[in-house]
Amino acid sequence: MQAAIPVTEQAPAYLNVGAGEPAPGWLNLDASPWFLIPRTVHKLLGATGFSRSVPFVQASYRYYRIQQGICLPFADESIRGIYGSHILEHLWSADIEWFLEECHRVLYRDGVARFVVPDLAGLCRDMIQSEAPWVDFASHLETLP
Repeated sequence: MQAAIPVTEQAPAYLNVGAGEPAPGWLNLDASPWFLIPRTVHKLLGATGFSRSVPFVQASYRYYRIQQGICLPFADESIRGIYGSHILEHLWSADIEWFLEECHRVLYRDGVARFVVPDLAGLCRDMIQSEAPWVDFASHLETLP
């Protein structure tokens, strides 16, 4: 089991999962190796005073891979809010259920979890109405081909 990341009054107890570009003031988790590239660039630019890079570099960012058996590294009921955009559709269904249970475990009793997912029905309607001979469905879902 991973060591728990301390949540203090100085570090807001809000979690951005699958962060990509992290939200300043939140605890940001992502498993993509690609975040290292822009983060390195932002560190270099931030050192020169480039204003858009400074919040990126100052954000709390940790590696975390959503997978059964890899618990969220937080104590029970220690997180006030959880946000994730376009991450659930990248997981196996069993991992989704397990991850949502983990979110429930670490979330305050009156906390809020908000996940953004693609509108599959809307994409299907668009595909049916399309004049194109084929639709790049994976790009609409923001998934890898």
